[in-house]
Amino acid sequence: MREPVSSPFTSFLAQHFDQINDYLATFFDGQATSADIERYLYGPLSAFTANAGKRHRPLICMLAATAVGGSFESARSAAAAIEHFQSGALIHDDIADNG
Repeated sequence: MREPVSSPFTSFLAQHFDQINDYLATFFDGQATSADIERYLYGPLSAFTANAGKRHRPLICMLAATAVGGSFESARSAAAAIEHFQSGALIHDDIADNG
């Protein structure tokens, strides 16, 4: 069995994984304007996103922000939006595939 490859990027992912997960878990807090939005949109989307994953998309977004002179923290909201959008796209794809 092969050993996992260690690189600066994988170290970076490991270092910031929990921070991203914590932010994603609270991203929709206080955003719902009605119970239906919470029940049928934010709730399921948050639950789906909470199943983790590697979190490459949000971390790459945050790195890209720093590469062009922005701050890592200032990109958190955009990074979370990208991750939730991808989750929504996956949910939509499953619904389309399974009727």
